[in-house]
Order: sequence, then C-alpha cells, then structure tokens
Amino acid sequence: MRRAALRELTSGESRTRIVVSREMTGSGTDQSETLLNRIFTELYITQGQSEEVNTQHESGPDQRSRWVGKTFSVQKFTLDWAEGLGNQDVSLVIPLSFRELNLIKGEQYSLLRLLHVFHPTLQKVTAEQLAVCKVLFIFDGLDESRLSLDFRNNEVVSDVSQQSSVNVLLTNLIRGKLLPSALVWITSRPAAANQIPPECVDRVTEVRGFTDAQKEEYFRRRASDEDLSSRIISHIKSSRSLHIMCLIPVFCWITAAVLDHMLTTDQRGELPQTLTDMYSHFLLSRPRGRSRSMKRDMRRVHSS
Repeated sequence: MRRAALRELTSGESRTRIVVSREMTGSGTDQSETLLNRIFTELYITQGQSEEVNTQHESGPDQRSRWVGKTFSVQKFTLDWAEGLGNQDVSLVIPLSFRELNLIKGEQYSLLRLLHVFHPTLQKVTAEQLAVCKVLFIFDGLDESRLSLDFRNNEVVSDVSQQSSVNVLLTNLIRGKLLPSALVWITSRPAAANQIPPECVDRVTEVRGFTDAQKEEYFRRRASDEDLSSRIISHIKSSRSLHIMCLIPVFCWITAAVLDHMLTTDQRGELPQTLTDMYSHFLLSRPRGRSRSMKRDMRRVHSS
C-alpha cells in the first residue's frame, strides 16, 4: 500500500498536533498547553549502553535513566514523521506504551485488532496492507511492563489475524516471527532491557539527558521572553545541585514551572536553592485538584 494512502488513514489534528499538556507545565489554564515543537530540545544520545556513572550526584546509572526524555523522544520522532520531516521511508509508525498494554495483559487479541483498538484511525488497514508496507512499532516503557515476555516457550504466531495473548504477540513480533518486515523500537530503563534476548537486538542507544548547553537551550525555549530565561539560567547556575539535576529533562520542566511562576507573579520569597525546596514550591504551585495526584510522582522523583 502506498505511504500516501496510509498517511491519509492516520492523518488529522490529533496525529500532528502533539502538545505538552497542562500536567507538564504546572498551570491550570488551557493557555498553558505548549506545542512540542516549540520547546523540544535535542537530547544527548550515545550508541551502546554506557557503564559510566555520573559522580556529580548520588544517582546510579539506572536511577539516572528515569525521566531523561525517552517518551518525549518517541513523541518527537513520531511528530517529525507525521509532518514529513524525517524517516519517510517508513510507511506507518505505531506507538504503543507498555503501561497501556498492561491493562489488557489477560485478554486475547490479534495484532490487527490490537492496532484497531489502540489506533482507531487504522480501522481500514487490512492484514494484506500491513504485510506489504514498512511498519515501525514503538513500544515505550519496557521497565513498566507487567507482561510475561517468554521468548523460549511462547507459541509461534505468524498471522496478524490470529488471536493470542498480548505477551505472545509481542514476543513473536520482536523475534520476527510475526510480521517479519516490521521494525521494532523499544524504550526502557537499563535494568529492564535484559528482558529482550541479545539476538533480537540490532542496535542499542542510551538517552543521557541534557548537556549543559542543552539545559540552557531548553530554558530559553520554555521561558516566555529572553530576560526571564536569562534569570532562570543564572539562578540554576548559582546552585550546583540544581544545575546538576537539570541534566534530567523532567527536572528542567519542574524548575521552569516554579521559577517562571515566582519570577512573573507577585509571589515573594527567596528562590529555591535545593532540590527539596524546588519540589515543595512545585507542589504548592499546582492547582489544588491536581496536587494530590502529583505528590506521589514527586516522591518518586525525590527518591531517585
């Protein structure tokens, strides 16, 4: 099937307008939604998995890999493909998160039905069309998987219309038994990556967060004006612990949300100098209805 036809089946506002939601900006207004293209900053990515430990702070390699931008990299890749800016040799990009797949781990699906359920815009795609086009499956968050990926004992499934459990579908897809022409990209924290047999892996890359230059670029993209971004960057550089932690993109948006709020409102007081102060200010700046749901996430961030 021609790429143009597949693109027509999967096109639309929801496919090309990927935004950073209000949950990411720390504000409760609709105006806080920000186009991903406007604030996305390239990450430091290396070939192969590094054994190096960042000795500037106490996090180990696996802890440091939390929130380094894997999911946003997937979203940016998908957005660029959808807008015709890259990887145009791929006919169809299908992102699926393990967090969502966990919800159906006990159910029976065929690969084709799985695509139709998770991506309704693909309802018209047939098994025959899927077999002849270049498809990229992106499975995000292997470290969150609750599926039993048994590569040795699972039954062989080679028909995209054949029903089986989700874990069986995935192991066959990754092994190349199911839809052999498909490409598979899996994101994971390092500790969970060994669930995939080495013989099924062609390439390993490591997302290592932001370099110092990328930290500054992010804040300049994120802030509303140059003066504000310069003040934020200056404050981050004045605190060694904050500057080090900003290698983690999620900490950058927490920091940007807090300092943007404090520097553009009538709120008085000393700007946060420690990680604890930054998290506390972030939670206090959240709309009341969302604070409770974020406290658990911030405790996880702090523990890492």
